Amino acid sequence: MLPFGCETILKLDSSLGKFLNDNEQANNTSYLLEYLPDYILIDSNKNKLYFIEVKFSNHPLIYGERMIQIKNQANYATASSMTIGVLAREAFYSYRKFFSETILIYACPYSEIVLFAQSIDKLPAIYVENNENKVVNSENMINTR
Repeated sequence: MLPFGCETILKLDSSLGKFLNDNEQANNTSYLLEYLPDYILIDSNKNKLYFIEVKFSNHPLIYGERMIQIKNQANYATASSMTIGVLAREAFYSYRKFFSETILIYACPYSEIVLFAQSIDKLPAIYVENNENKVVNSENMINTR
């Protein structure tokens, strides 16, 4: 596994981070740089490359009001903290557009299932909060505990 993402690139040149933070007019290139997956995984047996993105969420979906809001707005009656996760909207869309085979590893300490993993192209957005820059992903995540 090799380090890849924006954090790795910013260690090489901090002026890029300043540019991305100062540039309010986001475009495909800036999204591509800002949301590069964290790692490249090389499977030499299958002669294949995979992108790996690691996310951690302490977003408390265990609160009843929040879950009721998501269930109602997403029309997803069976939503629970064990079947959904929250991801920044731009990250989700960038991975879908530029790195559709990215494997998302999602750590959720508030959930009974602490670690989930799934290919980003198999994760539907069940609800997008336009004002909060978040996407709520559904139950297609796989328990890797």
